[in-house]
Amino acid sequence: MELFRAEKVGEIESRPNRKCRFCGRTLRLLKVVHFPDREKTLRSFVCECGDRTWDD
Repeated sequence: MELFRAEKVGEIESRPNRKCRFCGRTLRLLKVVHFPDREKTLRSFVCECGDRTWDD
């Protein structure tokens, strides 16, 4: 896996309006992985209740 071969570090905007699907609280941005060859960005979120989700 190439997740740990990061060559650049930058700032990514969080989406503060993302809500947890179980408790309804606001999700916190946990990790962002960018795949330049596919031009995709994967964002991982976590909630205080322990739920984790992602989008791309």
